[in-house]
Amino acid sequence: MLQSYTPVPLEHFGGLVTNWPAEMLDCDLMVEATNVRYTQSAVSVREGLTLAMATPSGAAVRGLVDYVQLNGAEQPLVFDADGNLYVESAAGSGRLVSAAPGSPVVLPASAWMNGASAYNRAYLAFGSGLAGTAAPAVFDGTNLDPVTIAAPGTVASGADSATAGNIAAGARYGVVMFKNREGSLSQPSLPFNWTAVGSKEAVISSLPTGPQSCVARVVAFTVAGGTSAGPYFYIETPATVNGVNETVTVIDDNTTTSITVNFDDDYLAASNNAADQFRAMQLPNVQGVLFSQTTQRLLWWGDPAQPSTVYCSEPGDAGLYLGDTGFFQVAEGSGLKVTACFEFRNQLYVALERGLYLVTPNDGDPATWSITHIAHSVGACSPRALAVGTSFVFMVCPSGAYLFDGGAPQWISEELLGPSHLKPGAWDAINWAQAALIWCAIDHNNKTVRVGCPTGTSLLCDTIYKVSYMDGWEPSQRFSAFTARYHYFPGRRWSLDTIAASQAVAVRRPVTLGDFPADRRQVNEQVLVASAQPDGAIYRLDPDSAQDGGTAIAWALTTGAFSASELLRRQRQGIEMAGLIQVRATGTATVSLESITDGGAAQSIGSVSLNRVSSASHQTLALVQGEAISLRLNSSQGSMQLQSIYLFMKSTWALRANSL
Repeated sequence: MLQSYTPVPLEHFGGLVTNWPAEMLDCDLMVEATNVRYTQSAVSVREGLTLAMATPSGAAVRGLVDYVQLNGAEQPLVFDADGNLYVESAAGSGRLVSAAPGSPVVLPASAWMNGASAYNRAYLAFGSGLAGTAAPAVFDGTNLDPVTIAAPGTVASGADSATAGNIAAGARYGVVMFKNREGSLSQPSLPFNWTAVGSKEAVISSLPTGPQSCVARVVAFTVAGGTSAGPYFYIETPATVNGVNETVTVIDDNTTTSITVNFDDDYLAASNNAADQFRAMQLPNVQGVLFSQTTQRLLWWGDPAQPSTVYCSEPGDAGLYLGDTGFFQVAEGSGLKVTACFEFRNQLYVALERGLYLVTPNDGDPATWSITHIAHSVGACSPRALAVGTSFVFMVCPSGAYLFDGGAPQWISEELLGPSHLKPGAWDAINWAQAALIWCAIDHNNKTVRVGCPTGTSLLCDTIYKVSYMDGWEPSQRFSAFTARYHYFPGRRWSLDTIAASQAVAVRRPVTLGDFPADRRQVNEQVLVASAQPDGAIYRLDPDSAQDGGTAIAWALTTGAFSASELLRRQRQGIEMAGLIQVRATGTATVSLESITDGGAAQSIGSVSLNRVSSASHQTLALVQGEAISLRLNSSQGSMQLQSIYLFMKSTWALRANSL
């Protein structure tokens, strides 16, 4: 029966293409690729979702940060819609506990959290998605504190002691500063003053006490004859110099209200100058944070009052920000917001909603840094719509998904557009009114990038747009003038996962797997996926499962058009008949087979039941004909790994009925 039929092979599975109709695509390109994953030799059902942990409150997860400590240990920090912050304890246990019970810091409800690790701490920003709604916080594994604290609100007093000492005669001024757990100092208090008679010690009383994060107070003084304008100096290290007992002016607690000090002006003036503290500012509400390795500064952005401003800490001091020169502005006055800052190959970049800039630091303060425009219309639509890899940066904005390697950004979502405005593609389905929710994450182990997007009218990220770069980043379709169709060429491969997720993060944490896991790397590192639903669930991607939380994954593949013309070295024309389908696959699923002829509705052909061990061919009759015949395979009953499809075809050369 098949003597006159030609087997048309599908042995290399391309990615999703929606910018051309099926009849313009060869069978190795997909017009539907839902809940699948690609390897170099096959396509299979995607990883399942296995519950890793859940918030005790059950509230939706609004932030998932990988807290990396100096010893290399990593812990997930989880923020929920009720404003609760949790940490996994112990690592890998799946048990979430309150990160800092008793902390006076009140985190905002219904906000989104972003974070960065530095100095053995996690620095956290909270906001609406694009703009901050609360002051940033820092978590050190035990305590949750504000990053910057206000100046003392009360004024101390000074006077000569009755005890002989070495403080020189003249007018004296002093200020008090709070010192937080990180070692950063606040702005100074208003100055106090007295007139020293000379050769006495001094008593400083009515010392203000600070907030819970204050671990010490620092008192700074002018030299004799100084003014309230300063300069002010403080002593951290006691010494005896030329018989003078030089005392410290730092009180290492938050309770003492009076101290006695002694010093001479030479030693005082050679100690620590507090001038920078008078320039210090408190951080405003911000949405994003980055620790810059090249500058050793923390960078914050998303101030609703100054959307083009990036605030920078002083090098090595995460709690000190200079209000006059400790920031830079990008595209000021353009109306565009800074959405992300990132470092790549030792260069500092800033992404706007539409725009990409290079920032070149110098030896001066951030306000003097050089800013160079790189690209128009290319940026990040939210702080989480950008991910930095080892050899590329991935960013998402309404104009597309882009790859950046330090040169011109490369557009890599062209194939997801629609063929016309009447038939939108996958990229056109994204609800850009909710762009602030979009996130992306790089899975280096599996050479995959995931982009969480809201589609249609959804108000949450209900679909993951996934691209495999296992075969590189080049376009995976090439046009053939001979066949007048697009064919698969090794390159990037897109697919869609129907997972409602608010974020995904790769975390190194120990877990116990089965005896024979499909990917043993999962023992130490997993991709955690936070549910976008109000259930507080966080899952790990599980290659050993074909279920999402106990529900079988419904997957589907629809191919481009099969044709024997190329194999027969003929130009494609007329109508072809498909006689037999041969499928080589393993798994546990019963796979439904359907045909789609000339863009019409899918018609059932039959089904095949897979075997977990054997990859023997499964055959069934098709007996369909048309100018463009596509196949659709789908199931929601178990695992599947598809190696190849053969469709036996012959040309009938009949005219179309509607042309007679």
